[in-house]
Amino acid sequence: MWVSCLRVSEVVAIRFEDLECSCRRIHIPTSKGQQARMVFMDNLTFSILNRYLDEERQFHFPEIEQVFVAFKGKARGRPLSVNAVQKMIRYYAEKCRLKNVHAHRFRHTGISHLVQQGMPEPAVRSMVGHRSPDSLTPYLHLSDEFVAKEFEKAQEALKPMPISKWRMPDDLRQRKCTKRA
Repeated sequence: MWVSCLRVSEVVAIRFEDLECSCRRIHIPTSKGQQARMVFMDNLTFSILNRYLDEERQFHFPEIEQVFVAFKGKARGRPLSVNAVQKMIRYYAEKCRLKNVHAHRFRHTGISHLVQQGMPEPAVRSMVGHRSPDSLTPYLHLSDEFVAKEFEKAQEALKPMPISKWRMPDDLRQRKCTKRA
């Protein structure tokens, strides 16, 4: 949910046929906006997914097309539900004494990180399934440090060039001056 900026409903719906292991990507056939898209995994996430598939999922519940299934309780052998994932996150957050941790927080954090690392916003929007440029605004939680660094970069670009480095553009230099009578 964090690295690939997925909604919890998209995670629990991932099927084996949606995984493209050779490219470390996941096809999301339908989402909130009803548009299909591709999301990507970094090497670590891909490695952890493979470990889960090899060591935990293995040959259990081969009739279930979803990747993530319940291994215990009444839901054993059925695909994980949104509610089950939300409860797991809440449980582990409390156990680690973390506040304000919920499934959608991972998506918000992932989107903010992609933008902060310089991924162009149109590419981020495509990956997260947003069409409008304004749609990322509620997801961006930019730190003051990040904003300050970006400000400094912008100021560097705006510093005036020393006069010694001024140069007339070639197209202007090649024009001949003609007198008008």
